[in-house]
Amino acid sequence: MSFKKVPIQDEFPFQLNVKSRITAAALAELSPAKGDRYILTDGANINKIGTYNGSTWDYLISLEGFITWIDNENLFYKFDGSNWSQLIIYSRSFIITNPTSSSDGAIWRIPATITITGLHGVQIGGTNVIGILTECDSDGLNPVAVDTTDITILATNVNKTSFTNPSIDAGDYIGWSTTSVSGTVTKVIITIDYTIN
Repeated sequence: MSFKKVPIQDEFPFQLNVKSRITAAALAELSPAKGDRYILTDGANINKIGTYNGSTWDYLISLEGFITWIDNENLFYKFDGSNWSQLIIYSRSFIITNPTSSSDGAIWRIPATITITGLHGVQIGGTNVIGILTECDSDGLNPVAVDTTDITILATNVNKTSFTNPSIDAGDYIGWSTTSVSGTVTKVIITIDYTIN
């Protein structure tokens, strides 16, 4: 005999699509179909997901970390515990040529506070490059590690998605500090994925 696990949709971080974000007054004017879902932007049910059950509205309390697709905006939104906001992941790539074990420094000045969500890297010409991603101050100095462990970049794509200090303040720099190079590496390509806070 096998056991089946029944998922509880209300607890999943990835929620079913909603049609739009809507005011309570606009929701009252709709002629919805059973299963239609909306995020309320005001009133007693602000930030809740309203689902039409065929005769009335059921309201789901949004939990921190919920993510949903909003159909009329063609965007993902994430709930931070207080508000729904666009979830957009950006990427920025950098090339370091002929890196050495002292290839350190600021790479990019951050225009707005960001959270790093991923790092991808590949190197060309050698065995590997080991280093750390850093946050430098507004002068590009005083680097602090974004993660406490070294990142080893190989000839094949390396992906890292967890960081001990992923938030970078507006006006600060992202930097890279190479700790070792194995072989004759001609290029290191680093791509950083991030969201704007």
